[in-house]
Amino acid sequence: MTTATATAPKVTETKSPTPAPSHEPCDACGVRSFYYATVNGTVMSYCSHHATKYEVNLLAVASKIVDLRYMVSP
Repeated sequence: MTTATATAPKVTETKSPTPAPSHEPCDACGVRSFYYATVNGTVMSYCSHHATKYEVNLLAVASKIVDLRYMVSP
């Protein structure tokens, strides 16, 4: 009898309530950021609009992503 063990895939995106730097301005327009991506050791901050615009590219190159867009009130 053999037992198979599954290994967890590498996670590059985190959606957690862990606070990122609070009230950081968006790197693109200056409003409050809710999306933080670490690229080559540099944290990039984006508002909800710009995070959505750049998300596909950021997912490809970022080593860590903190997505707090769920905190945006309509």
